[in-house]
Amino acid sequence: MIRFGPALLCAAVALAIPAPAAVHAALFGLAFGVVPGVLAARRLVPGASPAVRAMFALALSPFLAAAPAALIVLSGVPVALAARAVAAATALLALLDGLRPSAPAASDVDDRPAWIAATLFTALVLGLLAGNPFLPPRSDGWFHAAVTLQIAGRGLPVEDPAFAGLPLLYFWGPALSSALWLALDPRLAVWTPWIAFNLAAAFATLLGVVALARRLGAAPRAQALAASLAVLGYAPFAWLMVAARASAGEVRGIPELRRLLTLGVDPALHALDPGVLHVSLLFFGDKFLVLTPFALGLALFAAFVLALLELIERPDARAAAALAAVLCAALFTHTLVGLTCALLAGLWWLWGLARATRGEEDARRALVPLALAVALAGLVLAPYLFAVAAAKRRQLANGLSLRALVSGVVAGALFLPAGLAALARGARVRGPTRELLAPALGLIVLGFGLRLPENNQSKFWNLLFLLLAPPAAIAWQSGLSRTRGALKGVLVAGLLVAVVPTVIACLVGFACERGQNEERTHFPSPDARAAWSWARSRTAPEAVVADAEGGSDMLVLAGRSALWGGGVVERDWGHPASALDVRRRAARELGSGAPLSSDVRALLATLGRDVIVVRRAEARDTARAPSVPGSRLAPLYRNGALSLYRWEGAP
Repeated sequence: MIRFGPALLCAAVALAIPAPAAVHAALFGLAFGVVPGVLAARRLVPGASPAVRAMFALALSPFLAAAPAALIVLSGVPVALAARAVAAATALLALLDGLRPSAPAASDVDDRPAWIAATLFTALVLGLLAGNPFLPPRSDGWFHAAVTLQIAGRGLPVEDPAFAGLPLLYFWGPALSSALWLALDPRLAVWTPWIAFNLAAAFATLLGVVALARRLGAAPRAQALAASLAVLGYAPFAWLMVAARASAGEVRGIPELRRLLTLGVDPALHALDPGVLHVSLLFFGDKFLVLTPFALGLALFAAFVLALLELIERPDARAAAALAAVLCAALFTHTLVGLTCALLAGLWWLWGLARATRGEEDARRALVPLALAVALAGLVLAPYLFAVAAAKRRQLANGLSLRALVSGVVAGALFLPAGLAALARGARVRGPTRELLAPALGLIVLGFGLRLPENNQSKFWNLLFLLLAPPAAIAWQSGLSRTRGALKGVLVAGLLVAVVPTVIACLVGFACERGQNEERTHFPSPDARAAWSWARSRTAPEAVVADAEGGSDMLVLAGRSALWGGGVVERDWGHPASALDVRRRAARELGSGAPLSSDVRALLATLGRDVIVVRRAEARDTARAPSVPGSRLAPLYRNGALSLYRWEGAP
């Protein structure tokens, strides 16, 4: 059963056996999120320890399942049938794998620090996401859920759910991976596969941190410190921002702390913010508690670093294939992470070329395999990258700013000095430590030099802190081991005081999240939910919803595209300004009942789809109703929160 269990459970998914939704969720998680990567890891990293194999398996599985599914769906096959085909192919590969012996994993490696750290962190993420139903839909989770529903209901290519008729200029690979679940069992909540995705990412990321620390020569205690530093080390003493506010003003002490920290995630993080680019630089766990692809991007970055070190040390075909697979998965899962990895690989290649010219044979032997791995990944993913990124506009700008400096120096105070000092010392001798210096410096340049929409250049700092956590932990452990007596106790206590209150404050904010700051768009009223439920069951899947206020609730609750998704998302994906302007005016003109502009009529004619016009209660009370005789809006549904109309064409 152990040997052929993966083949059996994938066959169960392919055959669509009847089962409760919870059983299906477990089967889908294993068939699409574990087994493909396990099969690949046995061939790509056959001599690695079980923890490293598990990290590669979890990081690669979503790509290995979704990429072939994408090719099948793009050929015109329904998503559900594509999911079964992928499960059947995986079952066959697992059966063949069970019939042939595989290389034993490294048995002389102590994986306990990795398993313990990954289990504890994943348990924390699971407890918060499963215990607080307001966390999964929060923030970007709403958008990714909308994309997932788009794919599950309408297939590929993906339409931007916020701007009907425009292609989605955003990497949709993880959404397709989640859509496989929903297409096979629509009873599942759209959040279920995303939660599983983030849990796998949390586990794999901590495995990667500890594995990298061990690769750099860390003892078990330093490995545990690396994991602790990665999770707890962001923005030391940020809690002083809250303490200062609680000690001044009209309201002080516990009442002020309660006001700052117990009103949800956003108030808590902003109260702690000393001026960083993004509040995710205050707490490592933030990226795993918001349902976005960047969580797995962190795991893939750790896998990339380990694969790069392996290729440099043993530049053979297997190492090149492992690095190419990781790069493909990163480009597919989170394009920014994938492009960053490719850029860092290119930076090391230039550094290696310079070393090769000075006679270093090790660097010279790695140049060709590294170039081939990057070229292969770029070639395989080129159509996908052009589809999701080539048409983007207004995305890059000069990133030099005080906030970028604060993000590096303040948020990374425990990572940068110690980590860079350790890498600089390691650069004097041959070994894996010196190979990380060029990627670290490259991330620093990216963090300071580029500006992305929504300050997403903060992700370069997230990646840098992950990279520096192991060498910084080794440096801290070395320093503490040389300290004796009371001074050592003072240093340990100082480190705990620096980070623990900040982490506790963040956890309190996440635990107290109740949708207080996103009530209408992400947590609408029961009447609004009833209206969207009616629209989901009574309108065509390709129908377009026009809301003059740009609400995003219908994207998920109704499962329909918006004509205009609101000004908040206009700047995010790089659509042409003219296309956004006409959609904005179309939503407003349809909602007001005013005569339509010629370009608005042309847009609606080009879409050629049912248009459902939304009027919210506050708008109904202040504007004339559009359902008078002769109106081109026919009433469909009305309750205390929303009225829905069908646009029947120009008069």
